[in-house]
Amino acid sequence: REPCRATDLEVLRRYTGPRGEGAGPRYRDVAEALGLTEDAVRKRLARCRAALREILRETVREYAADEREAEAEYRRIARE
Repeated sequence: REPCRATDLEVLRRYTGPRGEGAGPRYRDVAEALGLTEDAVRKRLARCRAALREILRETVREYAADEREAEAEYRRIARE
């Protein structure tokens, strides 16, 4: 997998940042703010989400007794 880059993290920060009263920023809002296309925002968010899932999975493996337990715990936490 391609690692999450600094520009990806900025997209993630803007997309998940403080939401106020509405539903939060949409892909279009983030794209306009950063001079990107909506498709680029979607791809960057997908890359960050994948990186975060992998970090979570690796962290769970560090404390699980075995791979089976790690996978079960990961699925419980991530609700996959």
